[in-house]
Amino acid sequence: MIISDCHLGIKAAMEKVYSNVPHGYCVFHMAQNIKNDYKRKDVSLLFKQAWKAYRKADFKEVMLDMMKVNRVAFEDLMNVGPERWSRAYYPVRCYQLMTSSIDESMNSCLVHARQMPITTMVEFIREMLQKWFYKRRTKAEKTRTQLTPWATELIKERNKDSEKYTVRPIDSVNFNVKDGNKDGLVNLSEKTCSCTKFQVDKLPCRHALAAIRYAKKPFPDFCGDCHKTTSWLEAYSGNIFPVGHPNEWNIPQDVRSKVVHPPPFRAQAGRPKKKRFKSAGEHGNGKTRNCTICKKSGHNRQNCKNPQPCQAPQPCPSATSATSSTSKRPRRPYRCRKYGEEGHNSQKCPLTSDVGGTT
Repeated sequence: MIISDCHLGIKAAMEKVYSNVPHGYCVFHMAQNIKNDYKRKDVSLLFKQAWKAYRKADFKEVMLDMMKVNRVAFEDLMNVGPERWSRAYYPVRCYQLMTSSIDESMNSCLVHARQMPITTMVEFIREMLQKWFYKRRTKAEKTRTQLTPWATELIKERNKDSEKYTVRPIDSVNFNVKDGNKDGLVNLSEKTCSCTKFQVDKLPCRHALAAIRYAKKPFPDFCGDCHKTTSWLEAYSGNIFPVGHPNEWNIPQDVRSKVVHPPPFRAQAGRPKKKRFKSAGEHGNGKTRNCTICKKSGHNRQNCKNPQPCQAPQPCPSATSATSSTSKRPRRPYRCRKYGEEGHNSQKCPLTSDVGGTT
């Protein structure tokens, strides 16, 4: 099964090239699109419960609640097809891998390598995988448990929760486990449970762990081989060797005589983009932007639905006190520079005009 985002180009390519391979959608990208399109937390929460449901009955129950909350979201998800994003309706076993995080992680590791020539980039990938294989193989060799560390921790968590369950044996392999809700019918011989977690995850569910503990049998015997340390070690058992210097390669003459031209390329306008296009709802820096009007998050001032009335700016208290103090200060009277009399200046002095008139 191939899992990708909801891009129409990928869907068309899958239908044309891999028509016989099941195509699923990344639930992380779908959750971000739902959050951005409907802007309702209850719809996002119901979608998360729907794709995580193991039983079809639980899936239908959650989708009925979504239809009551938002019928448009319910119809859109059903039109996409539950077999593309729901764990309960997946046509194949996905082992809890319902996102495209693997290729996203690989792309983030090759951000700088993409700028290199093709031979240098291939050598970079080879050296990176060589390092990864060695580290994981060494870690698997040091593991002393029969199950991988992830599976061991999950089994411990489920086993702790299953201690509260009541086991009613039917025969030596069938057990009715009561959990206070929908219960579980476990078959240890076929490794199945009515909650479908046992057969989907290839790990004992809480009902199965209660039945296994009642039957006094070891837990690892009922786990799939994919969760065992031997399979983990076998997955990284291969060695990745370097190819050596190009001058030491033994290239046949028919291959050496061939000239391989680069594919036609048309440069786009602007600076080449190095980062991927983020899906709706993703934030690059993790900061929440708040509206400058109502001071709430989730929108900006352009689409604010609760604008506050603008108030006239209040004058500064210091400026007001300065103005009031200036207005109360008494004005100094004019004083003549020649004779020192008040009430006029030297240009309008009456004594000067009298002296000029007598002369």
